Amino acid sequence: MSNNCAVEFENIYYIRGDRVILRNVSWRVLPGERWVILGENGAGKTTLLKMISGYIWPSSGRIKVLGYLFGEVNLRVLRQRIGFVSPDLLQCIPQNNSFLQVILSGKFASFGLYDKPSREDLEYAESIIDFLDCSKIKYEKFNNLSRGEQQRSLIGRALMANPSLLLLDEPCQGLDLPSRERMLNLIDKLSRERLDVTVILVVHNLEEIPSSFTNALLLKKGEVMKAGLIDEVLTSENISELFNYPLKVKRNDRRFFAYS
Repeated sequence: MSNNCAVEFENIYYIRGDRVILRNVSWRVLPGERWVILGENGAGKTTLLKMISGYIWPSSGRIKVLGYLFGEVNLRVLRQRIGFVSPDLLQCIPQNNSFLQVILSGKFASFGLYDKPSREDLEYAESIIDFLDCSKIKYEKFNNLSRGEQQRSLIGRALMANPSLLLLDEPCQGLDLPSRERMLNLIDKLSRERLDVTVILVVHNLEEIPSSFTNALLLKKGEVMKAGLIDEVLTSENISELFNYPLKVKRNDRRFFAYS
């Protein structure tokens, strides 16, 4: 396996009971690349992200993340370099925490703020809040935030740990159209300004792929159908095959969309 990959999967299988969730997945992500993962419900997209972050273990095959081979690395230490953002985490955040407290909790990898942050921590959290364009709501309680603002707080929490790898699992889920566009603009901004961070994004819809993304992985029934440069992968032929439905794919102002 290579030492210069941010993520490398080699012949990965993930089996639960009699169900094969991932089948013979081999995949490489280079540092600084921006990958989108697309596939039907149950294709294994979220499973892939959880495996990268070490929360689930493959049934067979080898995984290397940020140069470390699973089985030879302390996953707790490795996770400190990986930011993971998922709608599933929303229920883990204490509802009375402020936006600022949610951000700061990322320093300690906790849900809730139980340690006293340093002055440097506070200054860094303030810079993240400015980056998120959320200064007006930094003292607002989590349960008073909109869904889009809550999702932004999770991204800020992930950035607080200054990760080398950022995993985004359907960050636009449950957002209305304006909130979705604000989220996509934020991910684009992050992608363009934080070149030191490798980003992997899971989406359901082509319209939710930020324009700055460079590569795409298509998962079909747990197998890699296509992987490579985004313009070569997201074609009408490939997307029609992926979803078993005739679709045409266009790119307008660098954003993709599909129609029948």
